[in-house]
Amino acid sequence: MRWYRLFLKLPNFATRFRQLNSLIYTSGNRGFPPMRGLRSAWHYLDWEYDKEYHEYKIIEEAGSAYDFTAQELYDYLKSGINKTVPFSVIGKDNIVFAERENGGWTTAGMGGPVQTTHNDETLEMINFAGGTHFFAGGYVKIKVFEKNDKIYIKVKGYGTNNFAGFNKWFGKRLFQNVINSNIAEYKKLIAKRPKQQEYLKE
Repeated sequence: MRWYRLFLKLPNFATRFRQLNSLIYTSGNRGFPPMRGLRSAWHYLDWEYDKEYHEYKIIEEAGSAYDFTAQELYDYLKSGINKTVPFSVIGKDNIVFAERENGGWTTAGMGGPVQTTHNDETLEMINFAGGTHFFAGGYVKIKVFEKNDKIYIKVKGYGTNNFAGFNKWFGKRLFQNVINSNIAEYKKLIAKRPKQQEYLKE
């Protein structure tokens, strides 16, 4: 079940989220307040648990290159912060559900601060867990590419951080759901546009 599709629909309620954001996060801090406190305490005490290197990889076929390009899918993924940083809400310029910001920061749900970077030439995006994030020191690289007339999304999670074993197990399953949910939503979106063949009709 692509349960993350439900979270991808939340921008439809962006107005409500903007109101909530203005009431709760006036200090500029982000994230669910109780979890923010817990993460800060863990970071301050400098605790370590299962801190070692981890790595996982995912490759999902998104569709045919005759239906859309790698660039188009990449632009779609980059257009909303919640599409590539799980359970994040604040995007570029501190705006609710805005696009990713190159070098900007957001908060991944219960996880913590994430720095977002991207390369428009190589169609790559990188999430870096920093600061008080429970998986601080971890990276997730997302790349969109074409091969043999098919469009793919490749995800690589890696780094040295706390809860490495859990991060490897949970991170892979989480991003599989995130990516497949995005693919399903994107296909639904482009299904509404005219087929390329129609443009070829005289």
